[in-house]
Amino acid sequence: MTAPAAESPQLSPAARAGWARLRGRIAPRAAIPLVLLLLALSSEFLFGDVRSHTHRASVHNGVTSNYMTIAKNLSPKHGFLGIYSFTLDDRGDPAYRPYNRFPIGGYVLLKLAMAPFGDDFLSEIHAARTLMRAFFVLNAVLAYLALCRLVASRWVASAATLAAFSSF
Repeated sequence: MTAPAAESPQLSPAARAGWARLRGRIAPRAAIPLVLLLLALSSEFLFGDVRSHTHRASVHNGVTSNYMTIAKNLSPKHGFLGIYSFTLDDRGDPAYRPYNRFPIGGYVLLKLAMAPFGDDFLSEIHAARTLMRAFFVLNAVLAYLALCRLVASRWVASAATLAAFSSF
C-alpha cells in the first residue's frame, strides 16, 4: 500500500507576478550594464600606481596628502579632531589647524589602512590611494543603483554614472 501523493501547493496570481518580477530583476541580461560599469571603474585600480614611473602629478595627489595628514594626526590626544597642520606661534607654542568638515569614519579607515606600514611612506600612500579608489568605486555603484530606481533603463543609469564619475 502506498501513501497518497501530496499535492504541490499552488501559488496565488499575486505571488506568481511577484516571482516573475524578481526573476526579471536578477536576469543575467539585466546585469550587463552593471558589469560593464564595474569593468570601466576597475581601470581606476589598474592605472596610476604610485610605485610606477608612469604616476603623474594630478589634483588627486593633493587630496591624498591632505586626507593622509588628517588621518595620521587623528588621535585621542586632540579629541579625535583631525589636525591639518600646525605652526609655532611667537612664543614657540604649537598652534594647530583643525579640519572637521567631514565625518570621522573615513579618516579612521584611512588611518587603519596606513597603520601596518609604519615607516614606509610609499606603501602608506599606496594603501591610502587604494582605499580611496575603493570608496570611489563604491560611490559609483551606489549612484548607479539609485539611478536605476529613478530612470527606466539600466543602460541610461550606467551611462549617466560613467559620465558623472569620469571627470577628475
